[in-house]
Amino acid sequence: MEETRITRGLDRRALLRIGVLTGAGVVVAGAVAAPRNARAASLQPGWDHCTLCQGMYYGNGQNTAGVCPGNNGGKHNPGTSHNYTLEFNGGSSNGNPQSGWDHCINCQGLYYGNGRNFAGVCPANGGTHNRGTSFNYALAHGGGSPSGNPQSGWNHCIQCQGLYYGNDNIAGVCPKPDPSLRLFGPVHSPGTSFDYNIQWTT
Repeated sequence: MEETRITRGLDRRALLRIGVLTGAGVVVAGAVAAPRNARAASLQPGWDHCTLCQGMYYGNGQNTAGVCPGNNGGKHNPGTSHNYTLEFNGGSSNGNPQSGWDHCINCQGLYYGNGRNFAGVCPANGGTHNRGTSFNYALAHGGGSPSGNPQSGWNHCIQCQGLYYGNDNIAGVCPKPDPSLRLFGPVHSPGTSFDYNIQWTT
């Protein structure tokens, strides 16, 4: 599963990379169109893994999109990311779905809002994420597995509420790091997160 491009732990190289990536403050991004798909459908492709912050964001085939906390307020970078597909609006083919996941119209990230209009911490403005008219996404976890090619190791960050790839470790770059983890840099933290399985195609 692309061992070379995904931060699974906190080795020395990863810590140095995190330190380099987080030098300046973020900038406020303009509104970006929310992901669109037919309301009758239950699957939405076009989601990417950012190689800089380790987060899940909606890029829809663009080389860069959204606002990344690991890029000094610049865009996310998909690298050679898979094309991930999420289930939404009640559609669920997986065994253990957790609904309440939203798309932020400012940073383009996926975060856990659970129906709230504003939640978590957004790297686009330092405030809360804004779901706009987001679909209600459902993620498989534990023994549940979506059809296709599920990739485990995705976690919920208890600090910013975003979804990131950490394989059950503190990893990536978080817009609101826990001061107690400052030794490791501004990293995401899974707390007691489920291990989410995300479907991908290419």
